Amino acid sequence: MVCGEAVNGREAVQRAMALKPDLVLLDLAMPELNGAEVASVLKGAMPETRIILFTMYRENVGKYLSSALGIDAVLSKPDGVTKLAAAIDSALGQISDPT
Repeated sequence: MVCGEAVNGREAVQRAMALKPDLVLLDLAMPELNGAEVASVLKGAMPETRIILFTMYRENVGKYLSSALGIDAVLSKPDGVTKLAAAIDSALGQISDPT
């Protein structure tokens, strides 16, 4: 279920702080604050929230961002929604099964 969406990074932070979602899906290229900046703010304020970055950039950028910012998964848009669905399932499974 989608509990909210935002038109820019600042709104994404505000909505996530208000709605307290289990998972946040971000694009890297967003106006005002980019996805990496939003992820950094959210992980600092809500470290238990899972974050997936869905971007046009390839994996080398993703590996750096995921380790540096605590992003749970970084997926390339060209890889498609199949990998995105699997990443969402995995991230949400980590919430319900903390082992």
